[in-house]
Amino acid sequence: MMCTDVSFAYHFRQSHLGVSAVLIHNADVEFQPSPDRIIDMSPILGSSANAMSVEVTDCHFGYNKLSFGTISNVGGTLTVYRSLFNDNFAKAGDVAVTNGGNCKVQETCFDSSSSMAPGTIFIESGSMITVNTNNFGINNSATGSECTAVFQEAVGADCLGELGCDGTCIDFQSNTCPLASYKGEEIVSESPNERTPVVASKFGDE
Repeated sequence: MMCTDVSFAYHFRQSHLGVSAVLIHNADVEFQPSPDRIIDMSPILGSSANAMSVEVTDCHFGYNKLSFGTISNVGGTLTVYRSLFNDNFAKAGDVAVTNGGNCKVQETCFDSSSSMAPGTIFIESGSMITVNTNNFGINNSATGSECTAVFQEAVGADCLGELGCDGTCIDFQSNTCPLASYKGEEIVSESPNERTPVVASKFGDE
């Protein structure tokens, strides 16, 4: 069986602990969660294999405390459309793209999230954001950086490590949130509260 694409919509993912609420990576990478169910990202980030394509539509990610990214795209293709991220803390931001991955983010709102790396959306050197359209951010913060929108890491930089950080900040284009469900301090969602993390992996033939 070859599994290469996943899409999901109308999810409300709240109050996760661990690496990511959604982790996209290649399933050929072997790893074992620790007894406290924390995934070691080292073998995943060390892989050069391509991952799968994942589409996230009309989703809400709120109040998560994560050691990497709210959505972590390690070498895959990610599309985020009409979604809301609020009050998350993640080392690499609400959307982290590494290992040559790429992403498209459209009509999505980021409110009161914080990160250690620059940017609410962090794009590692060698990875890319191909679409950044009609997105909105407010009250977001990044430790030691004024960039709270999209951060494209420079070649040779090490923003997720300890060797120094450099790159380019790209602003969000919208002055208001395009989501009809967004009411500022009041977050409106009709979706059920689902607490099961999503791990999206690309599987080879079986």
